[in-house]
Order: sequence, then C-alpha cells, then structure tokens
Amino acid sequence: NVSKAVKTTKKELVAAEEAVGKVSKDSAAGQKYLSYRTGMVAYAKQRLQILVDLEAASASNGSAAAVEADETSPALIEIMAYDIKAAFDLFDQDGNGTIDQGELAAVLSRGNGPHVIKKEKAERMAGDVVKYFGVDGLLPHESFVQWWREELKWSKMSKEEQDKWYKENPEYAYTKDE
Repeated sequence: NVSKAVKTTKKELVAAEEAVGKVSKDSAAGQKYLSYRTGMVAYAKQRLQILVDLEAASASNGSAAAVEADETSPALIEIMAYDIKAAFDLFDQDGNGTIDQGELAAVLSRGNGPHVIKKEKAERMAGDVVKYFGVDGLLPHESFVQWWREELKWSKMSKEEQDKWYKENPEYAYTKDE
C-alpha cells in the first residue's frame, strides 16, 4: 500500500533527522555515525519523493490498487533499485564500489532484537556469500543484487522449504537459525 509506505517513510525520515541532531561529533566513531545517519536522511527524502509521486500517479489513475499490484511499474522498479543501491552503499563502508567479507559481516552483525546475528556466525555467512556470489573475493554491485534477490526468495520460503534446502545443502547448516 503506497499510502502506508509514505507514512512509514515519513516516520523513518523524522527518526533519521532526530538521530543526526543527537550525534556527538567529537570522535571518529561519531563522525562515521553522523555520515551514516546523514545518508539515511538523504535516502529517506529520495524514497519519500518517489512514493509521493507514485501516490499522486495512483490517485490520478483512480486506481491505486492497480498501480501498486503492478510490479513492473517504473516507479516501483525505481524504488526497488534505489533501495538496493542504498543498501549496497551502506554495506560498502570504504566506498570503493565493492563489498568485502569484513564489510558484509559488520553489517550482518548489526541487527537488533530477534534479528541479531552473532559476530562469528556473521563472518561465516559473509564468507559464504562472498564465496558463492563474489568475484575475486569481493561483491561488486551486480553480485550484491543477485545475492539480495536470493535473500528475498529465501524470506518468502516456508519453514519446511528452508529445512529441505538445509538437508540438501548440509555445508550451510551452521547458518541455520539456532
């Protein structure tokens, strides 16, 4: 639902702007966090504009449901491409256009709540991702997109399908949620 996405993105933008205001700029870590949060503000503003444009186009069509359901809609494709690029840029901490195993592991282990991945597991998972999808030990943008698509497919699989996959691929059993 585009209207719901607009509301959510507005909340994300406010939270990112508030976080920027609270960052201590006195340390290298603070500067790095400020850079990250400033990027999140820019990302949220861009995403919000795309969503508002999509919402306006939907309203002028008289059928928001038709536009939202069409995954080939240029606006939705633009949002997905922008989201993936924003994620890639977040993972590519040194800005060299590729993601190495350490960068990927650092981001994977940053979760919160039930999505926390312990450092050791994140390092093993990142190693597998770079080994399977990478080129010369690095993930260029195209490889990252391929991995991202696989992750989306995985997230839509049932628990039974995931368990079957692990049985067929025992070398990845340690990545299975404990």
